[in-house]
Amino acid sequence: MVKAEDKKGNVITSFPLYMHMNDDEPPVPPIDLAFLINDTTGLVTLFWKANSERDLMGYRVYFSNNLNREFTQMTKVPIYKNIYFDTLALITLTEKIYYKIQAVDLSYNRSEFSEILEVNRPDNVPPIAPVMEFPEVTSDYVKLKWRPSNSRDVVKQILYRRLYQKSEDWQVLYETGNPVMNSYADTTGRIEQSYEYTIQVVDDAGLTSELAFPVKGRRWFDNIIPAVSDFAIKYEKEEQSITLNWAYEPVDHELLDGIDYVFYIYRSVGEAALTRYRLVDSAKASFVDQKTKEDGDYHYTIKVVYMNGKSGAMSEQKKVTVKH
Repeated sequence: MVKAEDKKGNVITSFPLYMHMNDDEPPVPPIDLAFLINDTTGLVTLFWKANSERDLMGYRVYFSNNLNREFTQMTKVPIYKNIYFDTLALITLTEKIYYKIQAVDLSYNRSEFSEILEVNRPDNVPPIAPVMEFPEVTSDYVKLKWRPSNSRDVVKQILYRRLYQKSEDWQVLYETGNPVMNSYADTTGRIEQSYEYTIQVVDDAGLTSELAFPVKGRRWFDNIIPAVSDFAIKYEKEEQSITLNWAYEPVDHELLDGIDYVFYIYRSVGEAALTRYRLVDSAKASFVDQKTKEDGDYHYTIKVVYMNGKSGAMSEQKKVTVKH
């Protein structure tokens, strides 16, 4: 308004005229964003340093589950306090959530966004188990193969082994921090011993997957099994029996130690074909055949057979003639 005054000191004022001052200066972006989170309830408390503008109306809060996606506003109207509460879903495969804040003044000028705040969600979902594939087997190794877990937060893979059809616990065979590794060669298993193999993974929250469906594998023995030596037979006329003697040096292979073997004795009389006649324990190196009542030529040969099914060649065939 305008005021006029004369020389006598008389004063008069005009009627007031109202006008609006344009405010196009936005607030400064909020700073010092921080958070607290309750892993049990999923409650997130966001807080930041309060703006100092006198015409501040409040703040708008935005979130996104992916930095490459658009942020969504969480607050319907600007909130005045520099604190905000959010509740996260506990059962979810989304590992992170992102927040940013914007200040708004009374003229609805909006500040630039604050820096983005990254929050790790509570992880209560265990990772997906890998899938074992059929192994590749040689005499040197059992090469295990699998399809890695699809979970993105895997930090460790653990391979297990145990004897096949045994009631023993799984034993750790190998561990790796490489989440995409998909094969491993087991060279420590005993030859001709069947094993079961499985795998599980661990995520960055320490949660473990279920064990994968196990597969079976064994290293096979490809060396030559030695035959018996010094094989000899003798007819004892008075006892009417035939004595067989032989020598045998077991396979010299450290990974076959402890695998038992037996001797198969084959016999034929006259023109008949050789057939398996007797089984002799490995602790013995002789056999007395007392079933020799029939006159004729008796033929014998011996073969060593290991309990894993591997066998040596037939020994030299020996013949003796029986006459009563």
